[in-house]
Amino acid sequence: MTDNKILWHYTTFETLTQILQSKSLLASDFEALNDRNEFRTGLSTLRKFYGEGSISTDRKTTELIAFEEGILMDLETRLNGQVVSFSCAKDSLSMWRGYGKLGNGGMPVAIGFNESDLSTLAKASGFEGPKDVAYESGPVPQLGNALLGAELNAKAHSEWVERLRKYIWFQKNWYFREEEESRMVCAGGFGSLDRRIGCFAEVGGEFRKKLLLSLHGDEIYKDLAYPLGIKCILAGPNVDVAKINRYLKGYFFMHRCDFPRLDKSNIPFV
Repeated sequence: MTDNKILWHYTTFETLTQILQSKSLLASDFEALNDRNEFRTGLSTLRKFYGEGSISTDRKTTELIAFEEGILMDLETRLNGQVVSFSCAKDSLSMWRGYGKLGNGGMPVAIGFNESDLSTLAKASGFEGPKDVAYESGPVPQLGNALLGAELNAKAHSEWVERLRKYIWFQKNWYFREEEESRMVCAGGFGSLDRRIGCFAEVGGEFRKKLLLSLHGDEIYKDLAYPLGIKCILAGPNVDVAKINRYLKGYFFMHRCDFPRLDKSNIPFV
């Protein structure tokens, strides 16, 4: 992770204004995503890997096999959580079309967040990340080998469910590799801290966790490298850049800080 890396959040100008006014990004529930199987890629990898034998079958006891299966079943039934997605791809036509509503009357923009600031903000709001997703299975946690000779109890079960859940969170089918996705993820459900600081919003019948972009309310520049963690903004193809520029100047002037650099897409037309 570096201070110079930018993670892009593709959206529309209308949503940008909502993000700035609320000083937050809204996470999406795993079950509310366009592709509900998206977070099952890692689970399928684990099921295949452990089914084929993460350790030699003749070294597995009946108890160990049952314990391993119990962990996988727990993951399958309790794979819940919420995600905020970013992209490492700058000025991507497919991202403009997919998330900026380009071609559908939208006014696309991409918010360039400083990765280090996002990491700071993640800790304050109870998120993991940001972390780039893996489009290939890569090294799989060695569950079977780790359990050989270990005490197979509730503590070990909980620890492995948590470890494997985080593995699953950052796996994705290679078909989507063009998105170059980076994720911030949190577990499902809301705790007492979320209720106390108002860290969720109800939108369209869904309760969505907020990723707060300010650590100190209206002091949006405090303890961050960039106000709200935003280093720059990219205006999409065929948009009214002057309108976006006027809005940014007004918003950040009211908060007594410099507004982020505004660039324009190099895609000439669509």
